Amino acid sequence: MATYENYISKITSQTRKLKIKVVFLRDEDESEAFEFSADLISSSGSVSIQRQNGIRRTCEFSLVNNSGDYLPSYDGGIWWRRKFQVFVGVDVQTSPFLQDIGEEDIYWISQGVFCLENPTVFSNFSSKTVSIRGTDKFSVIDGTLGGETDYIYIIPVGTNVLTAVQEILNVVGDKKVPLFDETLKNEVTPYTIEIPIGSNLSEALIQLAGMVSANIYYNEEGILVFARDEIDDTKPSLFDFSTEDFLYMGASQVYKFTELYNSVLVIGDNINGAIFDWRTQYNNLLSPVSIPNMGFERVKIIDDSNIYTDNLAQLRSEYELKRVVCLQSAIDITSVPLYHLDVDNVITLTDYSMGLNSRRFLINSITIPLTIGGQMSINCVDVTELSFD
Repeated sequence: MATYENYISKITSQTRKLKIKVVFLRDEDESEAFEFSADLISSSGSVSIQRQNGIRRTCEFSLVNNSGDYLPSYDGGIWWRRKFQVFVGVDVQTSPFLQDIGEEDIYWISQGVFCLENPTVFSNFSSKTVSIRGTDKFSVIDGTLGGETDYIYIIPVGTNVLTAVQEILNVVGDKKVPLFDETLKNEVTPYTIEIPIGSNLSEALIQLAGMVSANIYYNEEGILVFARDEIDDTKPSLFDFSTEDFLYMGASQVYKFTELYNSVLVIGDNINGAIFDWRTQYNNLLSPVSIPNMGFERVKIIDDSNIYTDNLAQLRSEYELKRVVCLQSAIDITSVPLYHLDVDNVITLTDYSMGLNSRRFLINSITIPLTIGGQMSINCVDVTELSFD
C-alpha cells in the first residue's frame, strides 16, 4: 500500500517515477466519470496555485487529438464548465526487481478540481492537438464561467454567515459541503449585503469573508474553504531546503522598497458622528522593516464603510498589515518538484549566501510542472515578518 512515508522517501531520492492522471468528473456528484491521461502530451502542462481569496488554482496542458476525439462538443468530454481533476502520482514500490507499476504502488496527490475554460484546437502538418485550460470552481461564481446576477441578490442583516454561504453554493449547483471554520459558525451578517443586477455572486462571498476577516477559496479536492488565518508560527515545515540538497536549485529576492508599509489605518463607517477606525503598527523588533528599526512609520490607509465597529476595524487592519509586510520578505525558490507542497504551508531554507539559516517561510504561490524533468517555482514569505510584536 502506498503511504505518505513511502512517497517522501521516493520523492527525495534521485530515482523517481512519475505519473500524471486527469479524470473527467460527473456533474451530479463530482465522482470520476472516465480518465483521459493516455493522450496527455508529456512535454507540456502545469498547475499554478495562488494564496488568495477567490480563484486559487489554474492549470493547463495539451492532448493529442489525431482522431478528433477531443473536439469541443456539448455531448462529449470537452465542453463549457466540464469539471476535471488533476493528480500527480509517484511510484513508491520498494522492490528494484518489479518492472510494472501497479495502482497500489502509486501515491496519488490531487492538484485540484478544475472547470474547463477556453480550449484551443491546433491542426498542424506534424501534429493535431487540443490545448486545455482550467480554473478552480470559484470560476463558476465570479463571472469567469458563471455566477452573474440577473436580479438583485440580497442577504439580509442578521443572516447566519454559514447559511448565507451554503445558499450561494446551492444557487451555483455546488453540492459539496463547505469546510467552515468552527469559530465562525455562529457569526451573523452585521449589515444587509445587496449585489446589484449584472454583478457576480462571488462579491457576496468575498463580502461575507471580509466582514469576519476570513479566507475563502476551493482546496485541492474541490471543496470550498471558509476559514480564518492559522497561526503560522506553530505550523510544521513540509520540507527543509538547503544548498546541500540536490532538490534545491536556487533562489532570488527582490526588495520592494517602493511598496514598503509598516502601519495600516482602517477607517470604517461614520455613525452619528462616531467614526470606527483602527491603526495597527508593525513593531516587530526581529524585522528590519518594523517602525522601531526603520525609524519611521509609513501608513497604508483603507476606507471601508462596511466596517461598523472598532473590533472589525482592528481585524481588518491586522489582516491587511500582514499582507503588506510580507512583500518585503518575499523570496522565489526554484526546486525539483515536490507535489505535496501547497500554499499557506511552511518550508525552511538554509542558504548562507542569502543570510538564511533554517529560516521559516510561508508558501504564497506555486507553479507545479506536469512534465517529466520540469522545475517547480515557489514564492514564499518569511514567517518572522508575520508577527506584529
